[in-house]
Amino acid sequence: MLEGYAEKELEYINRFANRKYKADEVYVFTVNLCDNDVDGDNEAFSVEALRELERLFVGKTGILEKSPSSKNSTARIFVCGVESVPGKKTKAGDDYYKLVARAFIPVNENTVDTVSDIKNGRVSEISIGCSVENRMCSICGKDIHICGHKKGEMYDGKLCYSKIFDIVDAYEWAAVANPTIRKKSKIRRLTPPESAIERLKRIKCNSSEQHKAVLTAISAIRLQYIEKEPLFVDDNGVDVYTCPECWCSIPHKYQSHCDHCGQQLDWWRYRT
Repeated sequence: MLEGYAEKELEYINRFANRKYKADEVYVFTVNLCDNDVDGDNEAFSVEALRELERLFVGKTGILEKSPSSKNSTARIFVCGVESVPGKKTKAGDDYYKLVARAFIPVNENTVDTVSDIKNGRVSEISIGCSVENRMCSICGKDIHICGHKKGEMYDGKLCYSKIFDIVDAYEWAAVANPTIRKKSKIRRLTPPESAIERLKRIKCNSSEQHKAVLTAISAIRLQYIEKEPLFVDDNGVDVYTCPECWCSIPHKYQSHCDHCGQQLDWWRYRT
């Protein structure tokens, strides 16, 4: 049974890999991304939001960083699911749910120390980045920004917090290996790109230069919707990378965006 399960996981892994891996060529591990509990900012994902993140995080790469014994490495999520924990409740008294992912990292001389950190439980802090459309008040169900309730206050014995709905996108996740940090999640919730563009469009420009700057910013934001793989050229033994959108050179390998047009870059193939 376990052998069949491993084969099934390898099948999912190879859907996201740039080549077909064998079982001994990858290390697979579990990541608890986030949950529906109320955090320190008095915000909580709704179960519906967790199920949206379940879909959006499949295929996303993450950085295993700040390891005390290894360089940064990249892992990729190949399956993700929402799980309930029977008998456990959130701070608000709701049934507890968490978003759990399975991720893989290639096993080679560059990732030996990172794999060791994961096996020894030193990967302890998880952070994710996502964009959120709606935050509703847990007391009245209205937009938390316009209702009269205050987060963190109690109303008739009920905690007021911001309940998150409608995830626009999931951008990133990262796992930090540090033996001194207890296991926890940090959430970085970003403004949806569409909202940022609408705000830019409302800017009143007093000159053609300001108008041009706004249009450039809008263009750059749109280029960050979808990651694209950089183009590679071997120039007489020198590795040269160029942006797939504007064809300008990329000065630093693994940088997240093009310096010239803002295109978001996907370095997964070059890391494995």
